[in-house]
Amino acid sequence: MELTEIKRQLEYIETHPATATHCNGVDMAYFIPSQITELVSAVESLTAEKEAAVNEAKSLAVCMWRSWYKDDSPNWEPLDTAVGMISQINNMVAGLRDKLEAAESSLAQAREEIERLKAHNDDLRKCGPSCSELIVTKARAEAAEQREKGLLNVIEEVVNDHETFGNGGVSDYAIEQCKTALAAASKEEAK
Repeated sequence: MELTEIKRQLEYIETHPATATHCNGVDMAYFIPSQITELVSAVESLTAEKEAAVNEAKSLAVCMWRSWYKDDSPNWEPLDTAVGMISQINNMVAGLRDKLEAAESSLAQAREEIERLKAHNDDLRKCGPSCSELIVTKARAEAAEQREKGLLNVIEEVVNDHETFGNGGVSDYAIEQCKTALAAASKEEAK
């Protein structure tokens, strides 16, 4: 029953005590007019508090949505009741807690990586320029080794093609040089 209807019935009972004995199933004969006024005042006060609570819950829910969920849930709307909005706020807080835990985990991993890189950098500084040169030399050697493997594959194809299809414009001397290079490479790999 709405507050205005309750108030209307209570005012009627207050002004017509002899004729109105029941209000919504309650025997009003036991209430005196001052009690009725107190009840109306209490109901008005509780209604105002309820409206304030709903407005505050709505304000908080909308603020949280705008700040953290607007992009993910652009069509979100607050529910109509305080209980519904508090449930929505609770869900948003849980989501923020999950995001915070994920961010803390990422931050911890980033800090570990920074420390690892700092230690590596400190090792390079201790080693000095010769260490940096060693790293560059090693990288160059690995690249040269890859190029050499590629060239050896080409040489091997030329030798195989020569043996299969004949001269093909490649001199016997060139083929012998290729075979020598392949043999040397095989001995190097065997070591």
